[in-house]
Amino acid sequence: MRSGACAPVRGLPAGFALRDLATSDRLDELVFDVRLGDGTLFRRERRDSIAERGPLDRRPGCVDPAQVYDAVLAAAGSRGVGSWLDYQRARRDEGHALLASITGILTGSIDLVFRAGDAGERRYYLVDYKTNRIGDSDAGHYAASWLEWEMARKGYPLQALIYTLALHRHLACRLPGYDYDRHVGGYFYVFLRGMSGPDTPRDPATGLCLGVFGDRWPRATIEGLDLALSPRGDAC
Repeated sequence: MRSGACAPVRGLPAGFALRDLATSDRLDELVFDVRLGDGTLFRRERRDSIAERGPLDRRPGCVDPAQVYDAVLAAAGSRGVGSWLDYQRARRDEGHALLASITGILTGSIDLVFRAGDAGERRYYLVDYKTNRIGDSDAGHYAASWLEWEMARKGYPLQALIYTLALHRHLACRLPGYDYDRHVGGYFYVFLRGMSGPDTPRDPATGLCLGVFGDRWPRATIEGLDLALSPRGDAC
């Protein structure tokens, strides 16, 4: 994977390649636990009270479904996930929930988290590897427009959103002076079937190699989602 200047990802050095990463600058298979609502401190409400609530209502101590949508749709205008956001907006207007009013612990694993940039200006990025066959799997089917379509079709923006939130919480607990805009550069979905090594052509629309989808969630979305998932705070 080589970086380009056109992607919405922030701060990645020109000409950067994953193969150049030092071991000290990468974490492979980073396992995380994200608390949903009150997590293990949840106490169940009376069953009849729960049954009366609609899909976008929140139970005390649980995820706030309406606030989840407010946070996600704050990213309107993001080039890479526009079609997915349009779909979610329509779903919300029909009364559906993106995340229900649930509680517990969400466990996941991020393929790769790495840091890059000059000392004092390093940013953190996450990577997810995909082996999807898109169309006929020729090179043209791994250009930006096709990758955006595949991301939306598979619901990968939600996965990237949760991964980014997990990284945000991790850095907030561990990195002195952490600031989302200063330290989080974005995320990459690397579709391996569209890549052919160092000579992989670049997509003129993004500056990234074919098969590489790069984007970044805005601060308002990540902080809003953080509050919607854990209203009582104290994510660390």
